[in-house]
Amino acid sequence: MQQGLQQNRTSQLRAALNSFQQALQIYRALKNRQGEAAALGNLGVTYFNQGNRTKAIEYLKQSLAIAREIKYRPGEAFTLGNLGYTYVSV
Repeated sequence: MQQGLQQNRTSQLRAALNSFQQALQIYRALKNRQGEAAALGNLGVTYFNQGNRTKAIEYLKQSLAIAREIKYRPGEAFTLGNLGYTYVSV
């Protein structure tokens, strides 16, 4: 996940997507729902940074659903903020 965040900050967006996809697979295999929500949220942000608002919304909605399911309020707040920003910029 950290690698993907760094790649996103340095505009290596394709590499960031790969890193977040790998993190998502690992979190799902470990049944770590909080990590899964974070990876989905970061995928959404990265797709937003690429200009793909539709994909961003798709991943952010998945992240939000998990955050709400597990009552992970910081993740819910992060995702709602990013969803709002994405909808405003569509």
